[in-house]
Amino acid sequence: MVVSEFYGGWIAVETDQLEQQAIIEAIKAGHYYSSNGPMIHDLRIENDRFKVKCSPVRSIRFITFPDNGLAEMDPTGQCITEAEYLIQNNEQYVRVECVDTSGRVAWSNPIYPKSELQ
Repeated sequence: MVVSEFYGGWIAVETDQLEQQAIIEAIKAGHYYSSNGPMIHDLRIENDRFKVKCSPVRSIRFITFPDNGLAEMDPTGQCITEAEYLIQNNEQYVRVECVDTSGRVAWSNPIYPKSELQ
């Protein structure tokens, strides 16, 4: 894969089938992330924690509303590949942004924790 073929950005779709209808349904359901560089390998809510694993990045930001969320970085400046955010149960949504050393970003769609935890 050559990144220049994508003109700087793309979406990665999560589906069990490599078929047109399955891909369309996954996109409509929001089962994808957008990127212009980093890759998100795993994204889940588990034990009241929003967890992400990704390609090496400078920071992982958990964007929340109405609060400000959380940013994770290695204090020595090394790249990180995973982080987690403890859900406070007052967030309307949580989404993640993985930012690499060149400033390129992978970002998830909003996850609505109250609906995921019920």
